[in-house]
Amino acid sequence: MADLHVVTAIGDPEFESFVARTLHSQGWNVLFRAIDRELLARYLEIPVEIKPLLIYSSDIQGVNPEFLSSISTLIERAVGFAGIDKDELDGDLIARTHDAALLMARILTQGRVPLRQQGLSSSASRRSRVIAIASANHGDGATTTAINCAIELNLLGKKVLLIDAHHQLPAVAILLGERNLNGSEPNRVSPLLEVFELTSENAAAMAETLIDACSRTDFVIIDCGLIPKAVEAVTERRWQNTFSHWIFENVDDLWIIASPRLMSTHSLQQFQALMSKQSLRARKTFILNHRVPGKRGDAQEEKFLLLVAPSHPHAIRVLPLDTRGANAAEQDRSILVESNPRGLLRKKYLELAAALTA
Repeated sequence: MADLHVVTAIGDPEFESFVARTLHSQGWNVLFRAIDRELLARYLEIPVEIKPLLIYSSDIQGVNPEFLSSISTLIERAVGFAGIDKDELDGDLIARTHDAALLMARILTQGRVPLRQQGLSSSASRRSRVIAIASANHGDGATTTAINCAIELNLLGKKVLLIDAHHQLPAVAILLGERNLNGSEPNRVSPLLEVFELTSENAAAMAETLIDACSRTDFVIIDCGLIPKAVEAVTERRWQNTFSHWIFENVDDLWIIASPRLMSTHSLQQFQALMSKQSLRARKTFILNHRVPGKRGDAQEEKFLLLVAPSHPHAIRVLPLDTRGANAAEQDRSILVESNPRGLLRKKYLELAAALTA
C-alpha cells in the first residue's frame, strides 16, 4: 500500500519527530526526512517501485503549490500542515495537532478523492434511503437486524441492497447460505434483494456501487458490525477507516443497537461521548435488543432510555429477547419469517419495516 511509504519535509524538529513516531507506531515506513526543498527534490528523483506519501509543512521554504505540482508524478499524494504559529486552515494546509489519533485521521483523509468525497447527496437520481446498523458490542444483533429488516422490506414490495461491511466478522453470506458475495458487484439473491460484502479488494469501487444502487433501490441497509468510531478507526487499514468516515458523512439513518449487558452499555456510553465531539448528518435511532419480559425488562428499558435520551435521537426502539427464534433461524440458515413467523422478534422487525415505508 502506497501510503505506508512516507517522505517528510517538516522544518520544526519537534513536530517532525512526533509525526515520524506516530507513523512508525502504526507500521508505516518513513523512508526519508528532508530538511529543505533541495534535499526533498533530490531524493524524489531516485527511481522507486512505490510512490511515497509526502508529508510536509509550510515552514520548509519553497514547498509551495508550484513545487508540489512539479513533483506530482513522483509521489502518491501530499499532506500539508500549517506552520508552527498557524492554528487555522490555510488553503490546502491543515492545522497541526499533537494528538496521535487526530494526526492519523488528518493524514488518512487529507487529499483523498475516492470514497469520502463521492457522497450520495450530490446524486441527482438518488431514490434510496440509506441505513447503517451497528452494534455497541459483539452479539448485540446488528447482523440479525440488518438481514431481517431487509427481508421484511422485500415482503412489503421494496427493493433492497444489503451490504455486509462488518470487516471483523462478515456473516451475512453464512447466515443467508449464499456464496460469492464479495465480488466487484452486488449479487442478486431474489428479484427484490441484492447482497454485497465489502472487502479491501472491492472497497475502491464502493462509491460507484452505492451511487448506482441508490438510483434503482428503495433502501440500502449496511451491516457495520461494531459502532464505526471515526477517530479510533485510524489504526485500522485504510479502506476500513475510509468507509467508517463515509458512513458518518453520508447515510440517512444510523441505528445503534445495544443490549442490557455491561460491556454493551459501556460501549454505548463511549459512543455517546464520541458523538458529543463530532457532527453527524444521519438521524440516530437507538435500539435496545434482548429485553427480557416483566419488571426486570422494565428496569432494563428505563436504564436504556436514561442513557440515550440526552442525545435527542430520532427514535428509540425496543426488541424482545427471542433466543429460540434467533437460534432456530441461525441453525437453519433462514430468516425469522421462515423459522418463526409468529415470534415476538419477527413481529418487531415487521413493525420496523412498516415504519420505514409509512
